[in-house]
Amino acid sequence: MPRFRPFLLLLLLAMPLPATAAEAGPVRWTMLNVSAEPGVSGDAHLLRFADGTRILIDTGYDRLAAQRLLPWLRAQGITRLDQVLITHAHRNHYGGVLRLLRSGIQVGRVRFDPPDRQRCDAERPWGCDWRFVQATRAELRKRGVPLDSYRSGEVLYQGPDTRLVVLATHDGVSAPIGATDINETSPLLRLEAFGTRVLFTGDIGIRFARQLVASGVDLRADLLKVPHHGLSVLPEAAFFSAVAPQAAFVPGPWAAWQSDRGRQARDWFAARKIPVWVNGRDGHVEVSIDASGWRVRTAQASPADRSP
Repeated sequence: MPRFRPFLLLLLLAMPLPATAAEAGPVRWTMLNVSAEPGVSGDAHLLRFADGTRILIDTGYDRLAAQRLLPWLRAQGITRLDQVLITHAHRNHYGGVLRLLRSGIQVGRVRFDPPDRQRCDAERPWGCDWRFVQATRAELRKRGVPLDSYRSGEVLYQGPDTRLVVLATHDGVSAPIGATDINETSPLLRLEAFGTRVLFTGDIGIRFARQLVASGVDLRADLLKVPHHGLSVLPEAAFFSAVAPQAAFVPGPWAAWQSDRGRQARDWFAARKIPVWVNGRDGHVEVSIDASGWRVRTAQASPADRSP
């Protein structure tokens, strides 16, 4: 047997080793600027993983998706999105789906839980639009793109030291929360990468946030995508305290964030000296996460002071 040992050693050296956190490469989250002054807010967040997986959370309005989201994706050479996750049926979150599908960008799968027509029409035209929802569904069927729902606890992506999980969902009608507006149907998503946690909140409001805090769900996160564009109808302070973020990210116009509607969140972060990045001031904002921690890069030159 001793004469076989050198051969076995060479064979072991030739075998690929499991990727370590350092070798896996960073996870990159880009909070894309799909908002516009004076008060048009939208969400679009691209997650890029080391294995090439790309997941888009929301798309912004149709027009701003065409003007800002699609040109940015093309400039990055992105021709496929493995998943598109729509948090809720307001057009500033899902309006760009049709644009994506018709742009030539391949979409592997979409997750979207739109409400029934009665509840959708109750928030028309400023929020939901039943005909547009149905047109989106029809385009997905036409192109053979699977349409899935969200399930609490479901892992949407798993990689080396990295995963994207659905922490909690609410369908807008069931107990214990009961009937709510469409904002409250946003799933709570958490990215966990190399020990850093990022919380994506959609536009959850007071009622869903209260239930999450009361239920004891572990909401802690280092980085928080601020709900509802940082504007009024935000969760209460208990929710932010449960998250205890190190930094906050606001997808919305700068003037809106500085207005009275932004005062509640602005004051909370300012009192705790938590840095805040806002699309309306900073443009596209990219967060790179690896084993050494997280770093932020902005598309526009802006003040070093990140106070709210």
